[in-house]
Amino acid sequence: NSILSERLGLPGMDLLGRNVYGLLPEESASIRRAKSAEAIASGRPVYFEDQRNGMIFENTIYPILDGGGQVTRLAVFAADITERKRAEQDYRTLFHEMLEGFAVHEIICDRRGVPTDYRFLAVNPAFEAMTGLKADQIVGRTVREVLPDTEPVWIETYGRVALTGEPAFFQQYAAAIRRHFEVAAFRPAPNQFACIFSDITD
Repeated sequence: NSILSERLGLPGMDLLGRNVYGLLPEESASIRRAKSAEAIASGRPVYFEDQRNGMIFENTIYPILDGGGQVTRLAVFAADITERKRAEQDYRTLFHEMLEGFAVHEIICDRRGVPTDYRFLAVNPAFEAMTGLKADQIVGRTVREVLPDTEPVWIETYGRVALTGEPAFFQQYAAAIRRHFEVAAFRPAPNQFACIFSDITD
């Protein structure tokens, strides 16, 4: 189709009957051969990413089986994800370089749906510096495991954000680490909350 012609830089008619491996850069062709062989051997779709001509592609190879379960053809779907990857890289750069603390959590509720705890999913370096809590020691754990004396107001406030989607902006003292924080919290996904905060102790 026209999209494939544009990506490969050849008119559609010139693509007919051509071996796709001869149209790709050597590294991309090598990856495609290996992934095609994997799809044929397994009989299952194979996903992979590759880069060519300064672009990043998301590829899925689907084996097409005959009545006897043998692979007769391969269908390949490729999507240009260059902009998405750049946006993800920009986000990661912002996440690591921002001066404010930033953290993402999952709310934990009891059988009645009342928030009782929350789990650390990701924290940035500024969060580590402000709290003294290191990512490799807290991610995957809950706040009651990490800071057993956490005041209920933190869980209650964050619970409302995660469950209702209503953002919150507040100042609060964290006795467990003896710091005052100014916090903006919002819901990035169902049952989750993210918070951006500054240390205002001084």
